[in-house]
Amino acid sequence: RIDERQDMRPRATEGQPSIAMIRDEARRQILSMAVDDAFGLWELRWTLEACFPEIPRPALLKIVQEALYGLVAAGLVAVEIDDPAAGSVQQTVDEVARIIAEERWWEPPAEPSAPRVVFFATPAGERAYLGREATASPRAASIRGGA
Repeated sequence: RIDERQDMRPRATEGQPSIAMIRDEARRQILSMAVDDAFGLWELRWTLEACFPEIPRPALLKIVQEALYGLVAAGLVAVEIDDPAAGSVQQTVDEVARIIAEERWWEPPAEPSAPRVVFFATPAGERAYLGREATASPRAASIRGGA
């Protein structure tokens, strides 16, 4: 007898990537982008939509949100609300869970002066991605209080 819950799980079909493969690629893309600079959530969505155009947006977004939250919870990536008028405020892990669940942050800002959610690597994230003691980016250095 087939368990009904198991029957409802998404499965990879021939020619389509598995959820685990998409999640792994999402983690790699997030860390790669985060080490390079601070990027908006919409830029991450665009990158992964280009990698997996066959995956419906809601399903892909859910996987990307889970991957991003996992990296934030692990201390490898930081998320902040960047408001050109008021400055930037780094978010706690609990705040990140709420923020990345809001679809509006996954869209580009309507105007340059609008707040946006950005992500970037922490010093630990840089070390994990680069595999060695990294020279911290200015944003990562500001997290640990040094320059």
